[in-house]
Amino acid sequence: MKKTLITAITLACAFALQAQTSPETIMSWCPALPSEADMIRFETENLRQQTLSQPDLYDDFADALKTARSKANAVIEKESASIDKVMASKTSGTDLTVAQASQLSEAQARQLAQNKMTSTMTGLGLSAEDMARMQSGDLSEAEQMALANKVMMAQTGGISMEDIQRMEHMSDAERAQYMQQHQNKGNIDAKMQQNQKNLQKSQQVNALIQQMLEYDRQAQAYTDKRKNFGERAKEQGRALYNKQFKQRYDALEATAQQAIRDGALSEKYSEEEAPKVEAAAKRLEAVRKQQTDLTCEFYRQYIPMYRKAVADQMAQCKNTFLPVMKSKKQVMDQLYQLTGDAQYAITNIYPFTAASDYLEIAEELADYALEF
Repeated sequence: MKKTLITAITLACAFALQAQTSPETIMSWCPALPSEADMIRFETENLRQQTLSQPDLYDDFADALKTARSKANAVIEKESASIDKVMASKTSGTDLTVAQASQLSEAQARQLAQNKMTSTMTGLGLSAEDMARMQSGDLSEAEQMALANKVMMAQTGGISMEDIQRMEHMSDAERAQYMQQHQNKGNIDAKMQQNQKNLQKSQQVNALIQQMLEYDRQAQAYTDKRKNFGERAKEQGRALYNKQFKQRYDALEATAQQAIRDGALSEKYSEEEAPKVEAAAKRLEAVRKQQTDLTCEFYRQYIPMYRKAVADQMAQCKNTFLPVMKSKKQVMDQLYQLTGDAQYAITNIYPFTAASDYLEIAEELADYALEF
């Protein structure tokens, strides 16, 4: 419970947006990714030290992303007032505000949950001693029956399990007369109906909590897969290089080093040494050009792989993570309607965590360069 509460509060402060701005709208603010052709041309021209056809290719993309995030932040600021109200509200069954509950230690959170459970059990007519006996798991059938009878009498105003058994074989008139001898029939009926409603509500809440936990599991699975996706794409690039390019590049480098040993980089040499030095310099120049061409060939294959990894992750965010977060919001809205518990009140934030992540993923597009 505490983990869910803290997560909701943290995300609310970071990503809560106005209701009229949908997460799809935030995602639409993301600029189009530079094309494979533009990225390859930029890298090729840069490696060959040519004049860049689009010198601001990545700067323009980064500026557009910055604008998108600024627009989102502007909406966040307008939402802060409603978040403050939720933070100041009380959590169900406690005297603590949401803000105070978020500052509890794990031990304090467990104690708070225990106190709420104790309060609930007390309402059923059970004492702390009764609870301890139930938790021990060593109750005999007679003891279990005694506790059930205790709960029954507390919830019906004095009608015991034995009374219920007696009334099973009575007519409606006899049952009504019997109940009136113990307590007002209308009050008992009303109380039993309320207990039935409470039971149904509890079952609904438990089912919704299970759904919420399942959406949390799905969100965690997405998060685990999303983590370091850029580095995994780079690892694929390194594997490609090692398999298809490294041996050729290293062979060229060996030739380059021999040319250097032959004086290719020498600045002072005699007339007798000139032919050898000039020949070595030409070999070195030719080898460096071959290495550049080979590197360009590698990036022509690798850049589409990396760009696809970014595009695929953005699609996963939009098509998988966003629907999960929307479903979680719906479940938490229902939980809030049923329980009034403030920990379920901050729900708009969940779909917008996906919208924010969508923009963050796009920011990784320009970070494809590899070092060998």
